[in-house]
Amino acid sequence: MRKIKLSICIPSYNRPDLLEKALQSILNQTKKPYEVVVVDDCSTEDMSKILKLCKKEAFKYFVNKKNIGLMNNFNAVLKMATGDYVTLLHNDAFLSKCYVEKMVEVINKYKNYNINATNGIAVMEDRRVVGEYRIFLKDKSIDSQNDLIDMWNRDFPNFCSVIGCTVYKTKFILENLFDTKWGNEADLENSLR
Repeated sequence: MRKIKLSICIPSYNRPDLLEKALQSILNQTKKPYEVVVVDDCSTEDMSKILKLCKKEAFKYFVNKKNIGLMNNFNAVLKMATGDYVTLLHNDAFLSKCYVEKMVEVINKYKNYNINATNGIAVMEDRRVVGEYRIFLKDKSIDSQNDLIDMWNRDFPNFCSVIGCTVYKTKFILENLFDTKWGNEADLENSLR
C-alpha cells in the first residue's frame, strides 16, 4: 500500500473545550494522520489551552486576522493543508479511533476517487446516540451527479451535510471550494454540485 498523506482540517471558532475533545480523538487514532491543521476564526474565548496542545503535538494552528465566517474558514483551512487528501472536522465533532486507518485503506482501494465518505453518528455528551447517518451498507460508488441527486430524493439528506465523514483529494477540493454565497448551506450545495 502506498503512503497516504491525509490532512485533518479543523475550521474553528470558540468552544475550546469541544475542540480539545476533537483534537484528543485525533491523538487517539490507531494510525496518525499526516498533519492536523486548525484555523481559528478570531475566537473571542480563551484558546490558550488549545494553542499549547497544538504546539505540544506539532499540530498547525493559525488565527485569521479578522473573522471571515464559517464557510470562508472552511476554505481557508483547506488551503493550508499540504497532504494529498483532506478531511474537514468540525470543532465539536470527534473521530472513531480507527478513522484514519480505515480511510487510508479505502483510499488505497479506490485510488482514482476524488471523494470518499463514511457513515456517521451524532452522539450527545452523555454518549447517547441521537442520530445515525447510514450512507452505505457496503462499498458503493456514486457514478454521477444524477446518482447523488437520486440519493437526496430518496431521503439521504444527511449524506450531503455530514462533511466530517468525507475525505477529498486535496487537488479536487481546492478546485471545488465551498461557494460562500450559500452561507452555512454551502457544504450541501458543494455535495450536490
